[in-house]
Amino acid sequence: MINQKNSLLIAGLGGALVAIVVIGGALFVYFQFFKGADSSDGNNKNLTAVSSTADYQIPMGVNVPSQDTASTQDPTAGWLSFSLPDTSTKLSASSSVSSTLFSFKYPQDLTLKQNKTNITLSSASITSTMLTVNWEVTPKSLTSYLKDLDKVNAKAWEGQPSVSIVTSTDQAAIGNLPAIVREQKLLAADLSQYVVYFKNSSTVYSISVIAPALSQDLLSLLVVFINNFKLGN
Repeated sequence: MINQKNSLLIAGLGGALVAIVVIGGALFVYFQFFKGADSSDGNNKNLTAVSSTADYQIPMGVNVPSQDTASTQDPTAGWLSFSLPDTSTKLSASSSVSSTLFSFKYPQDLTLKQNKTNITLSSASITSTMLTVNWEVTPKSLTSYLKDLDKVNAKAWEGQPSVSIVTSTDQAAIGNLPAIVREQKLLAADLSQYVVYFKNSSTVYSISVIAPALSQDLLSLLVVFINNFKLGN
């Protein structure tokens, strides 16, 4: 009888411990990923790269390494660096400092291809999977820009929708810049996309990962990439 009571006591304590861990984990995720997202404002502040994951406020269940892990191991060690010159900025003849539109670091096993307003980073060994950076100068607000983009996408695939929005939220931020995050299905290519849109000054940017299926590893890679993305010099 005593053994039975002890067993019940141990089981009860075990259940309470599990509940505490679950509640604590939920609170950690909430405060880690959503605090400060609503207070982010101003479209004219530059991004700054940080070694932690605090710069990009992450919605929609993307997990990243803890602060302790990030502080002891640089996830970008061995990555290559890329800078895009800002051709719209004219410097004085005596200036030796070049102006950049943005810069970032990327894994050395990815191949970089640059077009006029688009950069893709892809692997030869993993087909249809890539990181992308897009930018477009526009007087529109970020919300208006996306509304117009949605109208185009509604008939872009031979008169049919080319993009299906799975989830969307504006409760995100990159540094001090408000951001809109979407998980989308690219219908024509039958690919999935997780994309972050934000605006700085007169330019709308999007950074995304595209793959046949989105995995936790790909989303974590995207977060590290965004946290090492810098606007301007």
